[in-house]
Amino acid sequence: MGDKPQGNHLPDKENDSPGDPGSSTSPSSSQTQSTAIPIKAPQQTGLSSIAPSPPQFVTMDDIMSAANGLKDMQLFHEIAVNKDFKLAPFEPPENSLQKAVKEAMHRAFWDFLTEELGSDPPVYTRAMNLLEEVKTMLLDLLYPQHEKLKQEINEMIDIPFIQQQAENNALDFLGYAQFIINFMGKICAPGRDEKIQELKSMTDSVQIFRGVLETLTLMRLDLANFEIQMVRSRLMAQSVTYEKTKFAEALSLQGGIETLTNTKKWLKRHLENTPNGSDKDIILSAYLELFEWNLEEEFPETVLMDSVRHRDLGRRLQQLIISGTVLLVTLCRAGRPALQQSTSFKEKLLQDVGVLLQGVRTDEELKSCLPNIAVQASSIVKKYVNEGTESGPVLELDDNFEQALTELIQEIYLPDHNVRRVVRERTNEFLHLALSSAPNIPKQVPPGMSSLRSELLSVTGSIVRIYQYNLAVFSEYYHQIITKIKEEKASTL
Repeated sequence: MGDKPQGNHLPDKENDSPGDPGSSTSPSSSQTQSTAIPIKAPQQTGLSSIAPSPPQFVTMDDIMSAANGLKDMQLFHEIAVNKDFKLAPFEPPENSLQKAVKEAMHRAFWDFLTEELGSDPPVYTRAMNLLEEVKTMLLDLLYPQHEKLKQEINEMIDIPFIQQQAENNALDFLGYAQFIINFMGKICAPGRDEKIQELKSMTDSVQIFRGVLETLTLMRLDLANFEIQMVRSRLMAQSVTYEKTKFAEALSLQGGIETLTNTKKWLKRHLENTPNGSDKDIILSAYLELFEWNLEEEFPETVLMDSVRHRDLGRRLQQLIISGTVLLVTLCRAGRPALQQSTSFKEKLLQDVGVLLQGVRTDEELKSCLPNIAVQASSIVKKYVNEGTESGPVLELDDNFEQALTELIQEIYLPDHNVRRVVRERTNEFLHLALSSAPNIPKQVPPGMSSLRSELLSVTGSIVRIYQYNLAVFSEYYHQIITKIKEEKASTL
């Protein structure tokens, strides 16, 4: 492919800053109404609605500015919190009207293009539009300093000259396609090389340009994701201040901190559970509850943007606890030191249990799933007993082993199951230590959970990241709310 530029496989773009993250895009006054609009209080509260408070008067500009700011804040937040954040192509849901319309329009365009190019003489109306669009997309992939590459495109894809060729029936449409493909090969990321080679092997002009447009769209995403990675450090440094500003702006339109009713109820519950605890203890206790959150209850306003992430991490924690419980119960019932020392046995059991737990969210769903887990656990134990382990000879099991193990595993759905309770307490203690201690202090993996070390550390790392970020943005509100609750409680004594 020759020497390719670095990065998106282009040099650093000049002025690649995403702009001032403290600014937001709001409609100009000439395009929006500036009439003062009284805001009435609906029943629900939260950042998506106007909270119960004395009527306020704001302009439509204020409302649109806050709405745009919250959208920007969500994007900044996602980039800062999710280290694996990437833009991806948008695909409408399967069997949706949107997908059907999109496919019908695309199919119609390519069918018309095929018909035009196949007519005698050929008609190049759509072909010219297509070439102009491809030229624009190619130029968009270049950085300001790529003057020679831009010149090469402008000289080769000279639209007025190509139009003259078309009018004189002398247009080599396939020749322009090959130039475009070769040029794409110079600037694409290595991951697109295979697609470029596939395009080079095509001979049908319509299919080539269809593939070219699809590939250019992906190359645009490659460039955008590369630039996100380049500015991530600067973005993270500024995103906390940005989120604070935007959240404060949105909150001021709703009536201030008093409208954070779900957050207040959440913190109050943990203040009552730890009456002598510090603000830090109360906030930490409250935060850990988010990973065992009642599905019917609304999340606190300050964690709404991470609600899906909290539920996902809570599900992973639940699966980790159940997997650890199944492993300990199985090892205890088998009573064989050789199995306890067998790494392959533990890995196989945990892997199969993890597959069976996919999609399980409630204890009722777990109850339905446990009989299958019991069957699988018994099967794996028998296999290792009959074949022996890497650390011991063939073992023997008593006659009622399978029935006894099944009965033990089927009881795990109970929240107060002894082994499950112990595993949950150990997991929570580990999380508490990770969130409350300095990062450089070593944390010991809880007893009996060494086989789950990788997943435990992965989940914990994600929780620590969003907890610290959330505190950086919202700790001021938390302290104000806790102080207010304590004052209200003291005034009633």
